[in-house]
Amino acid sequence: MIKRTLYPETPRIPEKTDNAIITEKMDGANLTILKYNGELFIAQRNSIFNKDEVFGDGNIGYRGLKGWAREHWEWFDKYLNDNTALCGEWMVETAKSYPPEVVHKKFYIFATAKVVPGPNLCDFDYYREHVGDAFGISTEFLDISWLGFVPTVARIYKFPDKEQLDD
Repeated sequence: MIKRTLYPETPRIPEKTDNAIITEKMDGANLTILKYNGELFIAQRNSIFNKDEVFGDGNIGYRGLKGWAREHWEWFDKYLNDNTALCGEWMVETAKSYPPEVVHKKFYIFATAKVVPGPNLCDFDYYREHVGDAFGISTEFLDISWLGFVPTVARIYKFPDKEQLDD
């Protein structure tokens, strides 16, 4: 296990832009799935776990994560591009605070990123339509029952003022 913070705090309002996506702030636990130099890892807020740690007898933190990771490890290992990360929310602990029709999956992606030596993350991409790039496939392929996307609230083409954001 590597003890370090991998995912930085998400920017709430980026620099002024005329093209942005506003997504729902889901109240889950930060989770990143990354492939670095051909090896798959699972990262929580302050810990990065390799396959042996995920498949071993030790505790890797979030409730239900170990079983879910074991179940889907081969899929991520096969399809996730090398030196790429999926950043999202692990919703098992907090899903009860949402209506069942909103949270019916355990992991919701909100960004992709490049993985560089360290490993560290850079070049975050928050556009859902680009998630397929992390796999080299179309996003429609990712419409599977156990993997979700943080809901999109709006796409803006003019930088909003505070009143517009409140609305």
